[in-house]
Amino acid sequence: MNAKLERFFRIYNATLTVVSVIALIVVILDWCHLIKLNHLFGQVTISLLLLIFASDYLIRLFMARGKAKMLASNTFRLSALVPTDGVVSEEHLKKWRTASVPPATFSRRTGTI
Repeated sequence: MNAKLERFFRIYNATLTVVSVIALIVVILDWCHLIKLNHLFGQVTISLLLLIFASDYLIRLFMARGKAKMLASNTFRLSALVPTDGVVSEEHLKKWRTASVPPATFSRRTGTI
């Protein structure tokens, strides 16, 4: 491999490693309630990280010789790009809990709900 290309990939992989560590730190800070990911700072941070990781995936896909094989062998990496923060957020869960669905009642006569 060309020396310049090798150097580029070392820098590229090092940069992605740093971004991964930053993502981990952000999640740990949220768990410790030092930052809130559902506020503006957290949403911007998560969006930027998602954009970086999606760009990485698309670059790797573009550069891959066997694209189908790359897609099949990197399903975990692809699944990590699916944003679930809105689905499992506290606000979303509260909406589901307080939805206007009447509670199920048990009928003693019929033995059904």
